[in-house]
Amino acid sequence: MKAFYILLAALAGSTALAQEAREPLEGIGIDVQGSFNYGPIDGFFQTPAGGRPGTSSARRPKFDELGIDDVAFYDTRLTVEWRSLLVYGGYEFIRLSGSDTLSQTVIGHGVSCWSG
Repeated sequence: MKAFYILLAALAGSTALAQEAREPLEGIGIDVQGSFNYGPIDGFFQTPAGGRPGTSSARRPKFDELGIDDVAFYDTRLTVEWRSLLVYGGYEFIRLSGSDTLSQTVIGHGVSCWSG
């Protein structure tokens, strides 16, 4: 349900009137695009904003510590155009999954978050 609200907000927020003068279209133009992407991932999860320096584990937890080696994501886009009105909406779904257990404690905002 949360994804639906994100899609709805993206659609409403990206609705815009065309800025440049051009020939009006005779009908309605609809463009639908989509893609599936898959590949290796490297890096770490970011500590949320608001943490004081030194209160969180630096550059941890890493993706490989959690057994996350690859990422898959879908990206879709819909554009509807009628005369000078252009409506654009998009949705992206990213899935990261891993089942490993951390062997060292991770600290976030001065609190022990995970431990092995």
